[in-house]
Amino acid sequence: MLRERGRFSPARYFVEEVISGFDETDLYKTWVRTAAMRSPQDRNTRLENMSWRIWNLARKKKQIEGEEASRLSKRRLEREKARQYAAADLSEDLSEGEKGDNINELSVHDDSMRVRMPRIGSTDAIEAWASQHKDKKAVHSTDKVKYVVELARALGSTSGVYRVDLLTRQISAPDVDWSYGEPTEMLSPRGSESIGHEMGESSGAYIVRIPFGPRDKYIPKEHLWPHIQEFVDGALVHIMQMSKVLGEQIGSGQPVWPVVIHGHYADAGDSAALLSGALNVPMVFTGHSLGRDKLEQLLKQGRQTRDEINTTYKIMRRIEAEELCLDASEIIITSTRQEIEQQWGLYDGFDLTMARKLRAIPPGMEFSHIAPHDVDLDGEEGNEDGLGSPDPPIWADIMRFFSNPRKPMILALARPDPKKNITTLVKAFGEHRELRNLANLTLIMGNRDVIDEMSSTNAAVLTSVLKLIDKYDLYGQVAYPKHHKQSEVPDIYRLAARTKGVFINCAFIEPFGLTLIEAAAYGLPMVATRNGGPVDIHRVLDNGILVDPHNQNEIAEALYKLVSDKHLWAQCCQNGLKNIHQFSWPEHCKNYLSRVATLKPRHPRWQKRDDATELSEADSPENSLRDIHDISLNLKISLDSEKSASKDGNSTAVRRHIEDAVQKLSRGDSANRKDESCDNTEATTGSSKWPSLQRRKHIIVIAIDSVQDADFVQVIKNIFAASSNERLTGAIGFVLSTSRAISEIHALLISEGIETSDFDAFICNSGSDVCYPSLSSEDMLSPGELPFMIDLDYHSQIEYRWGGEGLRKTLLRWATEQNNERGQKIVVEDEECSSMYCISFKVKNTEAVPPVKELRRTMRIQALRCHVLYSHDGSKLNVIPVLASRSQALRYLYIRWGVDLSNMTVIVGESGDTDYEGLLGGVHKTIILKGSFNAPPNQVHAARSYLLQDVVSFEKQGIASVEGYGPDSLKSTLQQFVELRRLFYTSSRVEDAGAGAMDGWILGDCLTQHRSSSFIHGSTPIHGLIRGENMELGRDSDTGGQVKYVVELARALGSTSGVYRVDLLTRQISAPDVDWSYGEPTEMLSPRGSESIGHEMGESSGAYIVRIPFGPRDKYIPKEHLWPHIQEFVDGALVHIMQMSKVLGEQVGSGQPVWPVVIHGHYADAGDSAALLSGALNVPMVFTGHSLGRDKLEQLLKQGRQTRDEINTTYKIMRRIEAEELCLDASEIIITSTRQEIEQQWGLYDGFDLTMARKLRAIPPGMEFSHIAPHDVDLDGEEGNEDGLGLPDPPIWADVHPKKNITTLVKAFGEHRELRNLANLTLIMGNRDVIDEMSSTNAAVLTSVLKLIDKYDLYGQVAYPKHHKQSEVPDIYRLAARTKGVFINCAFIEPFGLTLIEAAAYGLPMVATRNGGPVDIHRVLDNGILVDPHNQNEIAEALYKLVSDKHLWAQCRQNGLKNIHQFSWPEHCKNYLSRVATLKPRHPRWQKSDDATELSEADSPEDSLRDIHDISLDLKISLDSEKSASKDGNSTAVRRHIEDAVQKLSRGDSANRKDESGDNTEATTGSSKWPSLQRRKHIIVIAIDSVQDADFVQIHALLILEGIETSDFDAFICNSGSDVCYPSLSSEDMLSPGELPFMIDLDYHSQIEYRWGGEGLRKTLLRWATEQNNERGQKIVVEDEECSSMYCISFKVKNTEAVPPVKELRRTMRIQALRCHVLYSHDGSKLNVIPVLASRSQALRSDIYL
Repeated sequence: MLRERGRFSPARYFVEEVISGFDETDLYKTWVRTAAMRSPQDRNTRLENMSWRIWNLARKKKQIEGEEASRLSKRRLEREKARQYAAADLSEDLSEGEKGDNINELSVHDDSMRVRMPRIGSTDAIEAWASQHKDKKAVHSTDKVKYVVELARALGSTSGVYRVDLLTRQISAPDVDWSYGEPTEMLSPRGSESIGHEMGESSGAYIVRIPFGPRDKYIPKEHLWPHIQEFVDGALVHIMQMSKVLGEQIGSGQPVWPVVIHGHYADAGDSAALLSGALNVPMVFTGHSLGRDKLEQLLKQGRQTRDEINTTYKIMRRIEAEELCLDASEIIITSTRQEIEQQWGLYDGFDLTMARKLRAIPPGMEFSHIAPHDVDLDGEEGNEDGLGSPDPPIWADIMRFFSNPRKPMILALARPDPKKNITTLVKAFGEHRELRNLANLTLIMGNRDVIDEMSSTNAAVLTSVLKLIDKYDLYGQVAYPKHHKQSEVPDIYRLAARTKGVFINCAFIEPFGLTLIEAAAYGLPMVATRNGGPVDIHRVLDNGILVDPHNQNEIAEALYKLVSDKHLWAQCCQNGLKNIHQFSWPEHCKNYLSRVATLKPRHPRWQKRDDATELSEADSPENSLRDIHDISLNLKISLDSEKSASKDGNSTAVRRHIEDAVQKLSRGDSANRKDESCDNTEATTGSSKWPSLQRRKHIIVIAIDSVQDADFVQVIKNIFAASSNERLTGAIGFVLSTSRAISEIHALLISEGIETSDFDAFICNSGSDVCYPSLSSEDMLSPGELPFMIDLDYHSQIEYRWGGEGLRKTLLRWATEQNNERGQKIVVEDEECSSMYCISFKVKNTEAVPPVKELRRTMRIQALRCHVLYSHDGSKLNVIPVLASRSQALRYLYIRWGVDLSNMTVIVGESGDTDYEGLLGGVHKTIILKGSFNAPPNQVHAARSYLLQDVVSFEKQGIASVEGYGPDSLKSTLQQFVELRRLFYTSSRVEDAGAGAMDGWILGDCLTQHRSSSFIHGSTPIHGLIRGENMELGRDSDTGGQVKYVVELARALGSTSGVYRVDLLTRQISAPDVDWSYGEPTEMLSPRGSESIGHEMGESSGAYIVRIPFGPRDKYIPKEHLWPHIQEFVDGALVHIMQMSKVLGEQVGSGQPVWPVVIHGHYADAGDSAALLSGALNVPMVFTGHSLGRDKLEQLLKQGRQTRDEINTTYKIMRRIEAEELCLDASEIIITSTRQEIEQQWGLYDGFDLTMARKLRAIPPGMEFSHIAPHDVDLDGEEGNEDGLGLPDPPIWADVHPKKNITTLVKAFGEHRELRNLANLTLIMGNRDVIDEMSSTNAAVLTSVLKLIDKYDLYGQVAYPKHHKQSEVPDIYRLAARTKGVFINCAFIEPFGLTLIEAAAYGLPMVATRNGGPVDIHRVLDNGILVDPHNQNEIAEALYKLVSDKHLWAQCRQNGLKNIHQFSWPEHCKNYLSRVATLKPRHPRWQKSDDATELSEADSPEDSLRDIHDISLDLKISLDSEKSASKDGNSTAVRRHIEDAVQKLSRGDSANRKDESGDNTEATTGSSKWPSLQRRKHIIVIAIDSVQDADFVQIHALLILEGIETSDFDAFICNSGSDVCYPSLSSEDMLSPGELPFMIDLDYHSQIEYRWGGEGLRKTLLRWATEQNNERGQKIVVEDEECSSMYCISFKVKNTEAVPPVKELRRTMRIQALRCHVLYSHDGSKLNVIPVLASRSQALRSDIYL
């Protein structure tokens, strides 16, 4: 009607709605489905043709669109001069990290677009295209991929081969070319466009892409193992369809099966084995590169452990796949004899029989693109002078690298992969002086833009090459062009041949060596590895020398021999050209097919009568009975016969019974039952003896191994209940899959009231038998038979390599050996459960049997090809045919009965039998029942070769988990899967394929420590790499300018008037990788310009580095790993200080200890230590942060390279920040080098407030100028000894470390052409020998610098010397000043900037970061320009301005020299000491009488009584007074009582008790009221937190209650370390009868009272508690007045879930400027707030030790 009205255009509708409106994959499958109709009579030719045309038009439209997009992209890239080339198949194996040709670019092997090399999206394939470039649609392939494609192409063109299908993965991902999503691609024969049409409609070679795995992304082969089963299922569907199509075309209506299935590489081999078993078709395998050999090579390299290798490469799964290929293959093809002898010989399954089946067939090559005039037998190019034809562009691109391009070229063409051994080649060339003089080296290592954007392995190799070129200084002798086209590879060969060069392949092992053949075709001699294919190639061509790839000297000598001996070179060239024809593809195919022809043909053969026909499409019950005479379904098993045979010991009785029944049935004895069985057929119950599977729309497979029988039966019943409606309609069928024998299944089901007819099939004996139920009594051979029919067709499918009775005898011998070895019955044959294709054993002791991995190995070593499986509980061991399994049985049901695999749902437990993993993969759905009813698997399953996660994808679509096995949950999950099937599989479902005979096509499977504190006292960077002279600055990130600052500060202070001694504390290191001087316990820092000043002042005066042993004794560790050892450092430092205070007391203190004036911590960890020392000694603390954690965290987060968690893991940044917060709390002065550090960095901290801001002081760092001679510089900017001859361009000088931002500097220099023309860049980046032996951070920076120099081609303009002494640094400054250079520091943030001051002292202007110290330095010196370190253009312009404007340069120089005195060390020390002088002196002060002296060394009881009048020990606490004060609400009563007592005691009121107490002292019991600690040789501290009761009042009550005397203890550390008490039982010392028998140590209170808030803090805390309670509407925190004390404010926690964690609570206190220590008890019921420097560990240091 629309057409009549003129509104409808059929053509437009066809294009817009049909061609554009449907997915091209679905259109293709529609055509295949149409072509696969059963017979020519039923086929609608018009429908087939229309389907094909629609599909073809849609495909063409998509291709045209892609080509147009590619054309536009190509044009745009050409305009931008940054054309990207996609990687094709650069001969040998240009894969990872390479770019090849664009989509429309011609192949290297042909000038026609139609015959270009197709790009393969190989999956489990051979490193298909092994890596992806970010945001680049480039595709990469390897030589193995090229081999497979060319083999398929050549076979497809060979006479006698009708069709070759190359199966791989379909990829429809945005980061790969659209062509990888094409379901089919024809491989056009070389030199012919119509050969396929001449042979037949579907003939030729095709790439067929099967969709499996993740739909929208490419993944490497190592991650494809979980998806292998899905690929096999998809491939099976394709083969079934194609066999039917070919049957219609050339098979007279009978299916045409593949002649052979050929697997390439391990994963595709694994798939091919499963396909071969499912189809009963011979298998051929080519390994290309083998797992065991790769594992050995990787282990030899020593870079990874076996577990790491397995994690990276899934190597154990790969090896198991290769073992299976050995078991299943009839021929294994290798490219070399070495692969047979040295690689396959490593496998368990390798034996003499197998050795005869391994055949070495050299790979083929296409020579049609090599013009005859390219080379002649004299080795000269035909068109030598090249008149009229310009040199190819690639020649100029290579020769620009060479200083002498006429030298012979050594050519290596390989991807930058570690196994290609390129680094050894560079070493060999670099270390052979004669070879370097005679030849150049050209490395064609693929295509690259930026090395860091390549795959990690390729980037690592390229980086190593750059480092080696740098190491041997090979610039001008090595070419390594960044880009080349695939079409330029022949030109590269020609260039090497023209220069009479040599081709080299020195890979550790080379499976193929195709590039050697290609090079020989162009007349190039070879030097090649003697491992792998080159051995056979050399045997044929005789055109070079074989070498050991591990021996670089041998490599170098072979190269030198060929390039130096012209006669030898010419002879090798002639030999190669003469014999090259032996490697053509026709020759290869001839050898290949001659091997295949020797195989015995195998394919599916069903035992049925001639009149049997297939099901109609309607699947009606009547039509389904056409196969009624299928004799494979008429066999019954007699249970009585089996049992009697078993009892009599005649193990073959059952087999003979079966054979007799087969013969009887084959004669047609069962024909008389046809009509009766037809009458009784019922579709809904499956009671017919014939399989009802064909009538089902969906199949539920119950394969649960991990439950007990009761649960197992209940699961079955619940599944029936969950699908009851579908069962009634006959839409759903059931299959039971188990390791049990059919007799066991029958007994279990009957005992539980389940009819066997409820199931359509039974997969028994671990997949070695398939049975069908039959309840027709008239079919029983005898009354005692079981009502089942065995499928003998399935037996014909799995019988390949089955050992039968011979295997059984071997297994019985093995079982006997096991039993005799253990002296008990371990394994016993289970004859009752054995069958013709299953030898079953009962396992009596599961702990004694070997795991399945070892058992398989045993079988393979004895050449027994079988499948070994344990049941889930380990009680059963089944040995079945090698290609049989329960998952293979499901595939058989598809092949035999047309049961669509995607319409199956397999229900399993949480674990299962040995073959459990096979049930989880594939296109079927899987339901995993989870819950406690699952029994754990037996230990026999524990020793897997590989992890289950490596081979099963639990996240894939179609796997669901259900908790429990209730009917409702099962029903909802089953309904979900039905919905999924409708959603995702309706469009792709194909009709059931039929069965038939066989003819010839070939299926190819190509799945294919640290800082510091000052004994003014100083703690320095405590990492330990600190010494007075020849400091290793730049050795790693811990040895920067801060180390030099701390050492020079100590040296300067030690020389300053009024300072007697300075101790610089750090770590003592005695390790083989550091200098011995770091192990010296003490080192004196000699003053500059004086050697005796210390002796003039005093015996122990001056500055010293004191090294404290702590942490690991035998190795250096970076500062981030020193946090666990801080407490050990503090204890060691405390011992040193106590000893030194005594020594100095004797020397200058009149016998009284001389304590440090201040403890100065440098950097976070030493600051943390200084805080603890300050608290223990009651000495003021000063802190210098140098670089702060919060600022560093912000900078690192801005860079975006690491997450917060990764940063914390690397730098322990949160621990560092907490230490800096503690330093804010504990320090009296914080010294910074810049104002910026105060304003922008310390302001980020919780503890920063206005009060603290006044204590932060910026003191510019000092410098020593005495070594600068007066004549070094003058104000005119000229050096005194200036001759002006031969001076280089002005240098620019810099430092190293990621935060130093050197890479930005190199980028700025490299991208500013005018600056590069005007100046050189000098990078003094510390000292190095081998970059890879440096710390990871420094090595990363240096490596990046090398890459950037390579990127910008800065050779000759950048200097980066490897070594310099500290004493040579002034000379470097002088050189820069002489050339009128500039000093630059463009660090992201520069805390100090000492080098800026040093440079200014030598007259160098500066360009410096505006973040940090340079701002203050520039304010004083005014000698340069400040820049944004993130802006490389600003950096470049500032440098250009200074080096180009001589007047500006001179002015900056003069300013710097004029003002430099403000940064001298005397000026710095003056400022420093003026700040320290403002501090109130603090040090340990004990309240004791004048006659009190220390204990003698004998620690006698009498001597210990000298301190008896210590009034700090005479205070008693009245419990009644405390309690009454608490009850009356007067919270200060206790404090007043204590104050009165202190005053009373201080007046000496307690002196009259001296003699009495002295008489009662008992050293052994501690019953004296005075501390007995001094008499102890060892102290045991009980500090258990995970029990009840913590405060000392409760302690007393608890001890008395339990009958423990308080006098049993020498001291009590109470209230989280805020109180120290001593026991006293003398009643006369009680202030009142109700007092507790304890004495509080008031000296300890004087130690910890620093910054204690007292009553003000208490009020603030009470307000906070009230807020918490009001906010929650309940009492969360309540003050515990009873347990509080003068220095502990205690709270009871009523709701532990509602209170903030300690981290948040500390933050709250700090924000409110409350300096305190917040602690929760172990159970969270108590919250104690104590002085900031108090703790239980501090109490041990302060009171017990001091």
